[in-house]
Amino acid sequence: NLSCGKSNKIDIASIPKILEAMRDVMLRTHPFLPSSVSSTSTTNIAEEARLKAATCIKNLSNADANDAALLSTPGLVEALGHTAFLSCSKSKGATTCTTN
Repeated sequence: NLSCGKSNKIDIASIPKILEAMRDVMLRTHPFLPSSVSSTSTTNIAEEARLKAATCIKNLSNADANDAALLSTPGLVEALGHTAFLSCSKSKGATTCTTN
C-alpha cells in the first residue's frame, strides 16, 4: 500500500487528482467498473474500492503536513462520512476500515 510509506504520504496528497479520484470512488461517481461485470460483482467491487479509498485517505491523514490538502479537497470529508454511513449498520456494525 503506497499510502502507508512515510515518504509517499506527502507526495501522494500533493496531487489533487489523486485525492479527487479517492473522493469519487467513495461516492461511486468514478467510472472505474467495466460494463461486463455482473451486478452482484459490481456491488462487491465497488464496496471494496470504497473501503480501499477511505483507507488510503486515512493513511494520508497520518501526516500532519497533509491536513490542508485533505481538508481543501472539495467533498472529501463528506465522502468519508458517506463511506462510514454505508459501511456501518446496526446489523453488521462498524468495519475495520471505519474504526481505524
